[in-house]
Amino acid sequence: MLQDDGESRRAFLRSSSLFLKTSALGLATFSMSAAKARSAREAWPPRRPGRAPSVTPSIAASTAPRVTGFFPILQGATSATETQLHVLTPTDATCKYVVIDAAGARREFWATRRRGVAASGWLSDHVWIDGLQAGASCRLEIERVDQAGVRSGVLDRREFKTLATSPAAPLRTALISCMNDRYVNDQGAMWAAVAESEPELMIFNGDLCYVDQRSSGTIDGMWDRHVTTRRMLDVFRWNKLVPTLVNWDDHDLAENDSNVRNPRLKPAGEFFDAMFGFDDVQGLTRSPGRSFAMEIGGLKFLMLDGRSALDARAGRVFSEDDLLWAEREIQSATRPLVLVCGQQFFGDYLIGAESVERYARSQLQRLMQAGQQSNAPMVLVSGDVHFSEIMRLESSLMGYETLEITSSAIHSRTFVGQQYRSSNPRRLESTSRNNFCLTTWTPSADGREVSLELRCLGRDQTEYFQFKDRIRR
Repeated sequence: MLQDDGESRRAFLRSSSLFLKTSALGLATFSMSAAKARSAREAWPPRRPGRAPSVTPSIAASTAPRVTGFFPILQGATSATETQLHVLTPTDATCKYVVIDAAGARREFWATRRRGVAASGWLSDHVWIDGLQAGASCRLEIERVDQAGVRSGVLDRREFKTLATSPAAPLRTALISCMNDRYVNDQGAMWAAVAESEPELMIFNGDLCYVDQRSSGTIDGMWDRHVTTRRMLDVFRWNKLVPTLVNWDDHDLAENDSNVRNPRLKPAGEFFDAMFGFDDVQGLTRSPGRSFAMEIGGLKFLMLDGRSALDARAGRVFSEDDLLWAEREIQSATRPLVLVCGQQFFGDYLIGAESVERYARSQLQRLMQAGQQSNAPMVLVSGDVHFSEIMRLESSLMGYETLEITSSAIHSRTFVGQQYRSSNPRRLESTSRNNFCLTTWTPSADGREVSLELRCLGRDQTEYFQFKDRIRR
């Protein structure tokens, strides 16, 4: 907690409570179901109660993802020919990963590393897969192998794809943040809605695990929170995996409003990397810190770390090294940019909430100046605030009108109308229902324009708003 900042997150929550009491719109919409972690000692193979595995007969027959898997799996940063998986497996298990392409050719892979706390009963296998074809579908089979080399037979089957490389092809992206596993019933309905949308790419933009909530308070307990969340959320059991880019925010760091003074930054980073970290793929560029850029088709995604160096007293959200790196990436861009940060960029209007504008106005100005010097258009994406909105950013900032898209929360605490606690003159659309933003980006061949079609969706594909725009540099 930043003691010198009067508009703290606690003030944000107090204002939310006041709004609930005074507004006619104050209807609680969240459930407080307690999550029960399953024992790591259950019979092999681990499966969710009441769920039987289902094998997809062929790649061609599959449509939207379904919840069928034994093992929780995340498909991470992916290029046209490379991908990587995080597979949560019991500590005492050695697994072999068989990849089968569309022609039926089989190749075997093993975990390049295993991370986590062994005593928890669960470790994360990192599986690197290369030599793939652009845009091609593959099957994954997982077998357990004992010390004598005897195989168990296939325990899990999944499908995955690489990403296409066409510079002007549309890219259907799900913008997602705030994945609180406390909301057991909500998570199933929300991830079903995401699956039905069939995104080609997902962006998990912060608060992917609420490490600071319902934890034992120990370092090992931080890992236990990751394990509980990974094993609970349906997205990690989909039979059809989706490439995912990830960013962290305060709850991932085991402290509300986490900043540079958080004593648990180091173990939080190690556990986050064990669950979500990635090796370099073609098109990926890293900053000196935890930020990175990823080129996908005709777009460039810049994922900014707004937590590791955050210091409101010093007027800083990003480290100087990361900020200089981001400026260069923006200035040299030859394709439309999507600039992503866990907290809002232009959020100073919101009572009690964190934002780059509130804590580090000069750093925000530097990012806007870099955008003004770039030949490529830039759209901003954020999360954190537990409501979604679209802001129109005026041309005086970068020389052309653009947008900030805030997508929050997929399943976490909210109440109807909470975005109206503070007036935002830039706001075009908004909702405070649990939601995600399905955004289809279509870049121009010359890299000077991007069209977007956005649908803000909730459970059962309920549409809260839709929006279309074209950003031209």
